[in-house]
Amino acid sequence: MAKAPAFQFYPGDWRRDTQVQMASFHTRGVWIEILCCMWDAPIRGELSGLSESLARMLGCTHDEFNDAISEIEKLKIADVTISNGFVTIINRRMYKDATKLNDTRKRVKDHRERKLSSEKQDCNTDVTPLSSSSSSKKKQTKKKSAESKPYLGDLSSQITELAKQLARLSLAYPKTGHKDFNINGLIQEMVNKKIHEEAIFVALSSLAKRWTLTEKTDPLNYIKNPQGYAETIMKTKSGNYYEREHTAKSQEFKNLEMPGELLRGKEEEQDA
Repeated sequence: MAKAPAFQFYPGDWRRDTQVQMASFHTRGVWIEILCCMWDAPIRGELSGLSESLARMLGCTHDEFNDAISEIEKLKIADVTISNGFVTIINRRMYKDATKLNDTRKRVKDHRERKLSSEKQDCNTDVTPLSSSSSSKKKQTKKKSAESKPYLGDLSSQITELAKQLARLSLAYPKTGHKDFNINGLIQEMVNKKIHEEAIFVALSSLAKRWTLTEKTDPLNYIKNPQGYAETIMKTKSGNYYEREHTAKSQEFKNLEMPGELLRGKEEEQDA
């Protein structure tokens, strides 16, 4: 259990506790020392040990400790159990609060573990088991490709053709440091990021046109990093396309409102 730096002590509560105030001045001093030791005890709110050891820890003599414990037990300030010189003292309030806190932490921990376990199961449900049947493998491959195929709207076929073209170009004209350029992975990543389909199409078209250019023949249009180049164009233009669509839809919505306004105008004329 994590150690808290301090416990709450309210002088008003201390003064209003009649059982504590009936105790002798010496017993009250021993009791406040016991509370401080209980706070950092292995079981918060409970202090156990041989009477001699507890007296030494509290800084009093053995007789002073026994007198204080007898008075604490008599006034029912705490629950005291004495057996063969072994003393157990429990502060009911502190022990109850500590137990409640531990129970809450345990529930939170169990909930977190169940959630993590559930997430792991969800991740594992899509794993395709190994099969010796070739027909089964083909079905699983088709299903996997269908699930991973990105939705690209009306430009899907054109983007697919560009992806094939760029895949061939990357093999025929590999870029230094970018030999493993994965065009399909790039497209899937952009789709996951909600990049507009027209932005993807424009970026791939520009990439295909400039792929074969070299730094010597055309240093201005030469593309050194195809991944970074395509991502920059997609992100820049995607916002423009979405903004344009939003403007068009807003205008369309305004146009739809006009008939209603005209109709209300006619009704007002009839009423007049």
